[in-house]
Amino acid sequence: MIIICYLTIAITFPECYSEHMKKEWQQHPRRWALTHPERPAVIYPSLGVTLTYGELDSLANKTAHFLRAQGIQRGDHFALL
Repeated sequence: MIIICYLTIAITFPECYSEHMKKEWQQHPRRWALTHPERPAVIYPSLGVTLTYGELDSLANKTAHFLRAQGIQRGDHFALL
């Protein structure tokens, strides 16, 4: 089975985010989603779209459920293009 998802992301952190906050986000996005769901997590400047941590967490969960429904299990390898 081959699943191909086309995804283009350019992450821009808000200017108020310190280097420490950027590192924390990259290491623990789920924790940020639980503690700061309303804060901006991903900004698409060219599209004028901002995703909050809560929205990003929801999309990640939906993607995980979709992949599991397709038969992908923990430890399997797949590509997002």
